[in-house]
Amino acid sequence: MSNGVTSILLDTNILLSKTLRDWILLPNLILGKEYSKIYTTQNILDEWGYHWLRENPTGDDAARAKVREQIEKATYHVEGYKIHPQPGYPDENDLHLHAAMVEHNIDYLVTNDNALLDYWETSENTGDPLPYVTISADDLLMAFVEPHLGRSTQESLILSSAELAEIYLFQEKYFIKKYGEADLCGALGRKKAGAPRFADYLRHHIIPHLLA
Repeated sequence: MSNGVTSILLDTNILLSKTLRDWILLPNLILGKEYSKIYTTQNILDEWGYHWLRENPTGDDAARAKVREQIEKATYHVEGYKIHPQPGYPDENDLHLHAAMVEHNIDYLVTNDNALLDYWETSENTGDPLPYVTISADDLLMAFVEPHLGRSTQESLILSSAELAEIYLFQEKYFIKKYGEADLCGALGRKKAGAPRFADYLRHHIIPHLLA
């Protein structure tokens, strides 16, 4: 694990959700401080582009290019890692994630892939655990709140209530301007984002203060 600012690698299934992209990338972009070093790879971006096209077969390619540019500007790009077999790894097509994590000493792999989450859990109970932590998006977002509520012990990730409120209001303003309404908590709780605990935290601890 690295020292200082927490480093994270975002799996494709995280980047495919605009809700998760916004909540994870915005702290660094609008709060004037680097809370985490967020990484991606060419393999992840290629996979993201493939799935984006499948979800938007008649979509405007300029929109895809714009989102990809936004991702690239908000993340560090790593490459040049060697991919080797890993005994018991659940999906050989995801070995590029493991290779990037190990080669670049990244702290957290953030994914909503249950097979990868289970593999990490299993490895923790062996004599040869992985040199990084695998967590879900919900766990990462809960780490923004307090370490003991999520699974992170990385203090650099913690956001104050005021900072969370600023990010919430930033997104709410955008959605109301573009769509006439905003349901940020609803979006977090849906299957694609899979962050119901964080949505519940916002409902009970952040939003009421905005309305006071």
